[in-house]
Amino acid sequence: MKKAPVSQQRIPRIQTYTIWGAVLWTVIIATSLAWNIHYTTQQTLAKADLMANLTLEKDMTFRFWVTNHGGVYVPVTPATPSNPYLHVSDKDATTEQGKPLTLMNPAYVMRQVYEQFEKKGGLKGHITSLRPLRPENKPDPWEEQALKTFEAGRKEATVIQALDGMEHVRLMKPLVTEAGCLKCHAAQGYREGDIRGGISVAVPMSPLRLLERNNIIMLWQIHALLWGLGLAGIFIFGVRNLKSERNRLQSEDLYRTLTESSQAGIYIVQDGKFCFSNSNMAALSGYSVTEMIGMDMSVVVHSGDRETVIQNARAMLKKQRQDPYEFRIISKHGGMRWVMETVASIQYRGRRAVLGHCMDVTSRKLTEEDLQRTAQQLQETGDMLIQAEKAAMAGKLAAGVAHEILNPVNILSMRLQFLDQLEKLSDTGQDTLSICKKQIDRIVKIVHDLDQLTQTTTSLKAPCDLNGMIRQFLAAFAGRLNGESIAIDLHLEEGLPILTLNQGRLDQVLQILMDNALDALAGRENKLAIITTRVLLNQQGSSVIRISISDRGHGIKEENLKRIFDPFFTTQEPGKGTGIGLSIAYRIIEEQGGIIWAENNEWGGAVFHIELPIVA
Repeated sequence: MKKAPVSQQRIPRIQTYTIWGAVLWTVIIATSLAWNIHYTTQQTLAKADLMANLTLEKDMTFRFWVTNHGGVYVPVTPATPSNPYLHVSDKDATTEQGKPLTLMNPAYVMRQVYEQFEKKGGLKGHITSLRPLRPENKPDPWEEQALKTFEAGRKEATVIQALDGMEHVRLMKPLVTEAGCLKCHAAQGYREGDIRGGISVAVPMSPLRLLERNNIIMLWQIHALLWGLGLAGIFIFGVRNLKSERNRLQSEDLYRTLTESSQAGIYIVQDGKFCFSNSNMAALSGYSVTEMIGMDMSVVVHSGDRETVIQNARAMLKKQRQDPYEFRIISKHGGMRWVMETVASIQYRGRRAVLGHCMDVTSRKLTEEDLQRTAQQLQETGDMLIQAEKAAMAGKLAAGVAHEILNPVNILSMRLQFLDQLEKLSDTGQDTLSICKKQIDRIVKIVHDLDQLTQTTTSLKAPCDLNGMIRQFLAAFAGRLNGESIAIDLHLEEGLPILTLNQGRLDQVLQILMDNALDALAGRENKLAIITTRVLLNQQGSSVIRISISDRGHGIKEENLKRIFDPFFTTQEPGKGTGIGLSIAYRIIEEQGGIIWAENNEWGGAVFHIELPIVA
């Protein structure tokens, strides 16, 4: 069965969320109601406990007052006869008028007070002891257990219990023997500070339970109202969302129809991932529309263009750029195409997203690249023709003047040799003679270098291991390197193909380049030259071996980079160079079918590159 699009799955999802929202709201209301009922019940118990404590504290205070006054004398009545359990000398007395009085101790007073409370159906109270004098003061089972805990150090006891069929909260606290108590109880063996018994009160719960029931009814009513209002809000919100989603789906269908009829590749990216793509965009990438949804956008962007795409897109989204930008995309099967893109910021499904439009410009780009290659080739051909013309002119000059220069030079050389054999020359004459001989040698070298520009080798080429040749050259060149404290850093790629070339001529090129590098390092603290070899593809897609010789010298001025291979061009001081060495190197590399050029490196020095073709 075909799966519904993600956008269409949102409708049943909204319905599900609405139902679960109603269920969650019901659970919240039920939990709140249960907690509030529990809290109300606990408050009822807390109020009952507070009432019991207040009542007992009042009774204890009243009893303390009676105790401090040693009891009270009251008229003898049938309801208040003389206490037969009180054994004190001044128990009975008479007034001046002869009216009989009896002494009521604190226990007697409290007992009558509790009897009056009980008759009115209110609070219950009881003074009791584990060793009561009166049988009526005998403790009930709960009071007996509480009294035992008092003797163990407990300060009070409380319980919810039914008395006479009605729920009461009972509270009991111990009676501590005080000095005023010993008047009546010293004979029982009590001492000050002993636990003599306890006073308990029982507070009826019925008024508090009635208030609790009314509060719970009110809680039910409030929570029922909140539950109904919440459900109504959830379902109204759900209905509105469903309506909004259906409208959005209609708009999306219209938008999809428009995008599918467009010739451009259109997509939407959110959080760096595709969330929409038309068929043209899918065709450009080689993926299906389904495969693209959820895929990271960077997957289809060429690795070399990703940073540029991010910067251009960011500038366009910030309105800092208006022109489309171009970059390469990599298809699912590894193919590469050029696209021209514009982006805009939009809201998609309630969140910020990027809308992109891509046009395939591969054909135009390939045409431009062909034109650029053709122009470059024409430029290179022109440069080669110019260089060849310069070499030809230098050759003509060398051929025309070499004979004319060398003949007089030979005559001068013989005359100098004759003068050198004389014994009567002064020291000044000998120095002058030495200078003349050096200048004649320099003239001969210049003529020889000029001859090199036009000389064509007829020696046979032979298989050559470039890495081995470089190591042999450095071994022969080690004396000068050590003498000038110059370090060589070698990075030679192993397994280079064997080339067929004139090793002697290539060795001459290395000599020229190393001489230049060493001259550039003169006076530097960090004297380091770097030689590397590696196999790579040139701009024409052919395999070549590149030899690079870098130094950390003073580098080459940009305006001189295209002139350094010209005959007689030199940046050295007069008398220190002829400007022919690099021209000879250029001609030798050209003879071997390769190319040579120079550029500045990241350390501020110069690097010379030689590329030699690999012929299968």
